[in-house]
Amino acid sequence: MINLAHVCEDGVVTILFDHNGEIPLYSATSMTGQQLLVGSSGGRPTKYFRESKAILRKDQQRKKDYKLSLHRKLCVKTNGKKALVVDKKWAKVRNSVAKKAIDVKVCNPALLESEIHKGHLVASNYGRGNKERMLATFTYTNVVPQFGRFNSGPWQECETKLVVWGKTIVPLTVPRM
Repeated sequence: MINLAHVCEDGVVTILFDHNGEIPLYSATSMTGQQLLVGSSGGRPTKYFRESKAILRKDQQRKKDYKLSLHRKLCVKTNGKKALVVDKKWAKVRNSVAKKAIDVKVCNPALLESEIHKGHLVASNYGRGNKERMLATFTYTNVVPQFGRFNSGPWQECETKLVVWGKTIVPLTVPRM
C-alpha cells in the first residue's frame, strides 16, 4: 500500500516522503535572487541532522541507520559478462522474494568497502546567506543514502554548478537596489 506525505520543513524545503520506504522521493526549494547575489553561502551549519517534526519518528531514517552503513561490505554479482556491485544483504532479500538465487561471493573488502553519506536532496548551499534556510535542509526527510564518492564528487559538483548558473541568470531578472 502506498503511504506518501507532503512535508514542508520550516517553510523552506518541500518534500514528498514515502513512509513505507522511510525515504524522500523528491525535495524542492526556491532560491531568491538576493540569496544568489550573496558572495558566499556563509558556511555549513554546525548543527547536524535532526528528525522532522512533520513525520512520525518510527517512519524516519535515524543517525544509527547511517552508522551501520559506514562498515558496509559490498559484493560482486556476475550478470553474464558484466560485474555489478551489490550489497550482500540486498541479494539475500531479493533471492527470498524472487525465489531465484543470485550468485554472490565476498570480494576483497579493502577494494569494495564504501562509506554511505547522508546525501541532501536540497543542498544546504541552496539556503545561501540565510542560516535558517540552511538548517531546514538538515532533516532526515531531506536525505537519501548516497555512496560517499558520488556524494562528495559529481553530486556536489552539480549542486555548485546550479548555484553558478543561477548567478548568471540573476543579473538579468533581479533589479539591483
